[in-house]
Amino acid sequence: MKKYIGIITVMLLVIMVTAFIKKQTEPWTEDQLMTPADLATIINSTTNPKPLIIDIGPAGLIKDAINTGPANEKENLKKLKELLSKEKKDRQIVIYCGCCPFKNCP
Repeated sequence: MKKYIGIITVMLLVIMVTAFIKKQTEPWTEDQLMTPADLATIINSTTNPKPLIIDIGPAGLIKDAINTGPANEKENLKKLKELLSKEKKDRQIVIYCGCCPFKNCP
């Protein structure tokens, strides 16, 4: 019985470490992400400056967002870079999409 408890403990440890490593390989950190509710609060605020909202997905759904098209296409990625090159470095920018799997995000 003790042998099985040891094996199960090691398996759980391997699963936990694997999950932690996988979580760390995402291209974005938690502080770079925003929930839809938080974005809605910012958009609806009458006192805070509005962020630049850029849609890099297949369809624009957020009011006043600028659609540059799916960023997995070279010409659209070029449009995105040109748009961003004209912005101040301290402006809040929100980019949203859904065009490709997250792991393939350019």
